[in-house]
Amino acid sequence: MIEVQLKDIVNNARVFGTLNNSSFRARTAYKIALLFKELQNQLDSYNNVRKDLLEKYGELTSTGQYTVEKEKLSDFSAEHNELLNEQVQLNCNKININELEDTELTTEQMTALLPFIAG
Repeated sequence: MIEVQLKDIVNNARVFGTLNNSSFRARTAYKIALLFKELQNQLDSYNNVRKDLLEKYGELTSTGQYTVEKEKLSDFSAEHNELLNEQVQLNCNKININELEDTELTTEQMTALLPFIAG
């Protein structure tokens, strides 16, 4: 079981996507696939709640985007930050750093993975 703040997932979602093109040994690839499945579930839940917040505090524009008026921005930001600081549990194990030794990762990718790596 891994426990992280939701913002660790949300802020690195783009980077996690770049890891799909990385080459891993089969065992490590399986563990990463399980991790990414858990991350995607959390991102889906986050996006649903974020949409609810935008509907609560914002107005839908003709372009299909939400805008939050200045007088509601503080309340929106406070509630959104509270959401991002929420501790979430992922139903998978951390990946041992030794399992990544043959994998070429950028510094950005490794930084994104740090909360999910042991050792």
